[in-house]
Amino acid sequence: MKRILQVCLVLGTLTLEATAQSPTATRTSPLKTGIAQFDAEKLDQAKATLLPLAKAGDADAMLYLGRIAIEQSDGDSAVSWIEQAIRKNDRSSTYYQWLGSAYSLKVISANPLARMSLATSLKHAMERAVELDSTNIEARINLLQFYLQAPAMMGGGVDKAREQAAAIMARDPYQGRLQNASIAENQGDTLDAEVLLRDARATFPDSSAPATRLAIHYFNAKLYDDAFRVLENRLRRSPNDAAALYQLGRVGAVSGAKLDRAQWALDRFLQMPHKRGTPSIASAHWRMGMILEAKGDRAKARAEYETAVRLDPKLAGAQASLDKLKQGVSLG
Repeated sequence: MKRILQVCLVLGTLTLEATAQSPTATRTSPLKTGIAQFDAEKLDQAKATLLPLAKAGDADAMLYLGRIAIEQSDGDSAVSWIEQAIRKNDRSSTYYQWLGSAYSLKVISANPLARMSLATSLKHAMERAVELDSTNIEARINLLQFYLQAPAMMGGGVDKAREQAAAIMARDPYQGRLQNASIAENQGDTLDAEVLLRDARATFPDSSAPATRLAIHYFNAKLYDDAFRVLENRLRRSPNDAAALYQLGRVGAVSGAKLDRAQWALDRFLQMPHKRGTPSIASAHWRMGMILEAKGDRAKARAEYETAVRLDPKLAGAQASLDKLKQGVSLG
């Protein structure tokens, strides 16, 4: 169940960046300022700007305070703020979409008894988002992933997921291909998933996601040479593709191959302005630490792990790498 909600949360948090701003976001300068601060990942500043607006009854400010709470892993506050926004406007598909993400966060940390009730609320929010706006592709993606991952007793089912994939494909062939690939991967049909991702990459050569998704597909299958090849091809086409740079570093860090190239990729990634929707800075420092440790530079590796943990204390892999390195040093 935890995996189900992590998928929904990630999708709800990351896929909407191009369209998330409400049409009313232009009505006041303070609201625009707060949203701009949020987009720049200046969350504390955004919160300070938006809080007075929310207290004055601005529903969009409430939504963004909920989104800030999601990013700060505060599920209770996220649900509270977004439910307040919905009480102001219960016809917004976007509000219900983010309410689903907020419930996803709550379920992750809930006890097993509470998860069933929260999952019901999560499912309702996702379905309501699609009901209110059938063209909301991001909401359909979230709902598809819920259906795909949730057990039948919680309302899941691959047939329901395929229905959403067909609806997405009719409206957005780009996302349709990617979501059909997700279904194929979920069902263990790795060949079909590869075909779909290769087709998406060929059909949309200027887009990052098909190439990086294909590379991740190969990575998961431990076909590291294929993953490197796809990412290098992508970077030849788009040298500043942040997702491809990160994934190249990740493949090198995990496989232990092409360490110099992987280090170069992460260096470049870390020098670029970070954009929401790309891998986290903390994760990049963790992978950099893995590369440096593999190259024998334990001191610099430790510094990278410590930076990763400081930036994201919940990044379990970074903490594990740091603990292991410390243990190795103490035993040595």
